[in-house]
Amino acid sequence: MKSNKTLRKAILFGVLIFLAGLIGQPTAHGYLHPADPLVLLAAVVLPFPYAAAAAGGAGILADLVKGYYLLSPCTLIIRVLMVLAVKGLLKTRPAEKYPELMASAAAFIPVAGYYLSELIYQLCIGGGLSAFSVAAVTLRKDLIQAAASVLLFVFLYDIYKGVQAGRETLRRKKAAEAAAGEEKQHEQNS
Repeated sequence: MKSNKTLRKAILFGVLIFLAGLIGQPTAHGYLHPADPLVLLAAVVLPFPYAAAAAGGAGILADLVKGYYLLSPCTLIIRVLMVLAVKGLLKTRPAEKYPELMASAAAFIPVAGYYLSELIYQLCIGGGLSAFSVAAVTLRKDLIQAAASVLLFVFLYDIYKGVQAGRETLRRKKAAEAAAGEEKQHEQNS
């Protein structure tokens, strides 16, 4: 039963990440979109294989739909690395107190990942030493996206924690009401 619920959550995250990857703001050097904060949240909420599948699969689909065929394998690798980083960072001692800040660090993985993918592409087409500077053009856009992703992720994480706390409060209230009802029934039977 729990795996069905986890699978449904993974599918929901996959759809949300895909849709968030499609919408966004075109820039002179790329495309800013709100998918990365959802990848981080999926990594916090879901077990690794589910989060990686949702993030990687949705990223590939979004890239293919937008026409970024060469970037789709890079996106898969970057998204899986983001999930791995979040899972690893959440096991650290500071994460006990500030999990959202520790997980936010993984938002900067795409900066290095897309720089390296552009560098490799430029080197493959014979860019020589200029490949390093041509690839660096992506850094500004990717740094802006990473910073925006951190802010949006912290906001989404706070909403998630609030919903989780509300559910826990309701569960406790129902348990207390059920216990009170059983006690009242026991008194009536006595």
